[in-house]
Amino acid sequence: MPVELAEQQASMVVDATGEDIRSRWARYAFAAFLAGYTGLLAWFCRTKFMAFDELLSFYTDRAPSVARMVAIQREFPVSLDPLLFHLAAHGALQFGLAPFFAVRLPSLIGAVVMVVCIHRFTRRLSDRVTAALVVVGLLISNQFHMVEARPYGVLLGLAALSLVLWQNALRGEHRKASLLGLSLSLGAAISSHYFGILLVLPFAIAECLRAMRRRTFDLGLSAAILASLVFVAGWLPFLAGAHQYKSNYYIKVQASDLARAYTSVFQSFIGAHAPALEWLTCAIVLVAVVLGARKGYLRAMQTQSAPSSQGLHTEWTCVLLFALLPVAGVLLAWAASGAFEIRYVVEFSLGIAICLAAGLVAIVRNRSLLTGLVFAGCMLTVVSLAKRVQQDRLDRALLQRVADQTAGSPTLLTDKEEYLWIHASQDQSAAAANALWVADIRREIAATGSDNIDRTVLNLNAIAALPVLSYGDALRHPPTLQIIVNDRSEPKNWLPSALAGSGRKTTPVQRIGTDQVYQVEASGTP
Repeated sequence: MPVELAEQQASMVVDATGEDIRSRWARYAFAAFLAGYTGLLAWFCRTKFMAFDELLSFYTDRAPSVARMVAIQREFPVSLDPLLFHLAAHGALQFGLAPFFAVRLPSLIGAVVMVVCIHRFTRRLSDRVTAALVVVGLLISNQFHMVEARPYGVLLGLAALSLVLWQNALRGEHRKASLLGLSLSLGAAISSHYFGILLVLPFAIAECLRAMRRRTFDLGLSAAILASLVFVAGWLPFLAGAHQYKSNYYIKVQASDLARAYTSVFQSFIGAHAPALEWLTCAIVLVAVVLGARKGYLRAMQTQSAPSSQGLHTEWTCVLLFALLPVAGVLLAWAASGAFEIRYVVEFSLGIAICLAAGLVAIVRNRSLLTGLVFAGCMLTVVSLAKRVQQDRLDRALLQRVADQTAGSPTLLTDKEEYLWIHASQDQSAAAANALWVADIRREIAATGSDNIDRTVLNLNAIAALPVLSYGDALRHPPTLQIIVNDRSEPKNWLPSALAGSGRKTTPVQRIGTDQVYQVEASGTP
């Protein structure tokens, strides 16, 4: 009997050692993947085609001085964000980095901070496998926000950092430094995007609920959260400039935005379907999130040594509140801005990822299968990035053909992205000299109900002296004029229909992808 017992104990030691070795190598492999993937993202930052909103940031951030950038944001902004993100990108440009990479660098740094911090937060909240699943899910869902010259990668990093600092404060780890850091990170989020103020809500509500259970407020934590709201004062000089776009903004908030936000979690699978299906998907996601949070909490209570029921309950409550940020975003849009996009509350993806990953780990008990899911997710992120790189090359090749066509003669462009890309990437070339835009706010409102595109281009003209014509000047232009119409432009440009109604004949010349090139005759009246 003693011999059998000794053999059994030796077998258990071998199994435990083998499991520890496998777990260690899995962690090394995952760390290597993250390092390699970060390098790929950094490379993609240098080469990726810049979308319209990114180009607006680019023109803002390359202002010759901070004073000039402040004046731009106050008087004729084109990128409607508070100043902090633009200060960071402007600073990166001063180091002589490639311009497109420099203005994306703050978001890339934010993405790295997000990965490190959300992994640490979730590992302490649950375990390593859940943390790895969360990171992979976030990389899949947000990888292109993380390489954009927009504040969204920065918001993700600040949100994850705030979670770690808040968790430290709750658990009494480096409390004073964590409280100061929490206040500053929340303030930085508020100073990077107007909807960044919503990041304060999960922490404030969680603290209120915690105070109800404890029958007293944690004064230090409450003060740190409230102190971050002081940063709202930084908005005040820039609100008037941003509000010039508000009355005729191209999108208006509506109830379906809430369904669209949660449907976006599985957008690649369901596509654009009927509103009823979107609301059904939204309900399924929300139920899965709530159940996942509950299972994650119960599992943490069972597996963590000497767990604090109150502390874990507060942490999981905050995670669930993160997942509900789209609700607050839609309400804020109704009350203030009038417009809502899912990316305005990109931080909600942190809560969604943690809840769904926790629910999956609680249901699937097989550790090897979960590890396999993590590495399958890693491969999916690489494949997704490779597809995006290939699509980016195709888009760039088509844009270069448009630029080559524009170089031959003065050309009216009707796609905002093509117009800005030619001027940003081929500065001082014949294509840039010939790439013209026709702006008429009155006609744009009549045709589309919005003045955002022409107003933006007119403000860009004040920033960078881009060539912009009035409609009357366009009709008086020499007979060598051509116009390029992109079938997929959103919103549709008003100029082609206006030219057709003026009596000025347009003759098809050639097709370039989704673009149709027309020769424009000299006759016609405004």
